[in-house]
Parts: sequence; C-alpha cells; structure tokens
Amino acid sequence: MTRGNQRDLARDKAAKKAADLQKSKSAAEKEGNKGLSLEARKQRYAHITHPLNILVLILSHCNRRDADLMREKQKLKDLKAAEAAAKK
Repeated sequence: MTRGNQRDLARDKAAKKAADLQKSKSAAEKEGNKGLSLEARKQRYAHITHPLNILVLILSHCNRRDADLMREKQKLKDLKAAEAAAKK
C-alpha cells in the first residue's frame, strides 16, 4: 500500500500551519515590512493606492494595442508634469 495520500495530507497540514503562523505575525514582523516604521508603511501604501499609480498598474496588465498604451502613458506624463508645475 502506498502512502501518497498520507503525504498529501501531511503536506496540506504543514502548509495550513505555516499560513496560520504568517497570519499571527504583526505588521512589523512581516517580511515586506521589516525595518519600516508605521509612518513609512502608511506612506508606501498611500503611494501604491494613488489613482495614477493604479491606472499605470491597470494599463500595464491590459492587452491593448501599443498605440493606445503610448497615448495613455503620454497622458499620465502630462498629468504628472501639470501636478509638478502646480506644486511650484
């Protein structure tokens, strides 16, 4: 009798245990946050969730024609330039 099923069950159990340990870690202990303060984590999250950055992420994952993609990139560049000029 082979023990393939037992191996699979043990593998699943170990994966679940590892996932539970990862869930129980605090934000400061997680790999992506090591060495970052609360303010640094908030700033990183704000940068990721900025509307222009979300648009860039969406556009980078779409299967669109190159010309359309270049137009969108140019619009983003113009928006960023306008924001930079407004800050001055």
